[in-house]
Amino acid sequence: MGAGSVLDRGSFRFSLNTARGYGFEGSHPETKGLDSNGQIVSVPLHRHEVSLDYLRLELEFEYALTDRWTLALRVPYDIKDQRVDVESTESVSPQEEQQILDNGYIHHRSERYRGLSDLMLLATHRKEALFLEGDSLSLSLGTTLPTGTTEENPFELGDSGLKHLHIQFGTGTFDPLLELNYSMPVVGKLGLGAYALGRFPVYENSKTYQGPAEITSGVLLRYSLNRCISLHVNGSAYYQSFAYWDRERDINSGLVAMSSMFGIAVEAWEHTTLGLDLRYPLSQRIRSDGDAFKQGPTLLFRIAWEM
Repeated sequence: MGAGSVLDRGSFRFSLNTARGYGFEGSHPETKGLDSNGQIVSVPLHRHEVSLDYLRLELEFEYALTDRWTLALRVPYDIKDQRVDVESTESVSPQEEQQILDNGYIHHRSERYRGLSDLMLLATHRKEALFLEGDSLSLSLGTTLPTGTTEENPFELGDSGLKHLHIQFGTGTFDPLLELNYSMPVVGKLGLGAYALGRFPVYENSKTYQGPAEITSGVLLRYSLNRCISLHVNGSAYYQSFAYWDRERDINSGLVAMSSMFGIAVEAWEHTTLGLDLRYPLSQRIRSDGDAFKQGPTLLFRIAWEM
């Protein structure tokens, strides 16, 4: 992460950011089945083994109002591939097996979901030489725009034996955004950076859903091999609070994770930069009894053009 290169007044930057995540896991035990009449019944203990791969394609448009103020619009599009298996941990009859499979299907399905996520609009102020010569601080404030598809309360539908979806593409609300990026030289070609990114839903949408607060923070070391190529290593922490449905806690939310990231940035040709990063989870803790997805390794790619 970082504030990026400084845009001159009146200049414009267009970026394509991609993130490819693999093996996000959200498995959980279950003791409910669905009979032929669509009624929830008790069945022997089994597990829903759920995994998710995702691809995010994000277009970002930045415009420099002045040498210190920029406006940015981010337009993300997500593709989410979910795979589901049901595993019995106890012996079951053929009837119970069918009830287990039918109930699993209304909750999770091996399907591909795709759609536009919530847009993000941000204003950024940049300050240089804040503490020492060569350092810089960028502060961004903004909001999401509720353009992503949202779902009806999945817990109410599940309790009624009805097909539903837990995966959403937005929160259905305008969520405040706050981003901080700081960088400073250390010695020679070595630089140090720190960042914090936050999204803070503050009210529920028309379907009674209030999304979780999400905060990512970290530090990175950057080494410039030459004028065009730099390497960086990054340690980050991710915090997700609980989400709520009609003011009841969503048991499938709440996560604390630590990750490492290694990357390279290249000034490929004039006014064009490329970046490639690999993020790998080091430790994770689910803060509830549900099946919040644990993160898997993620490959990130960025290309940016300035004009």
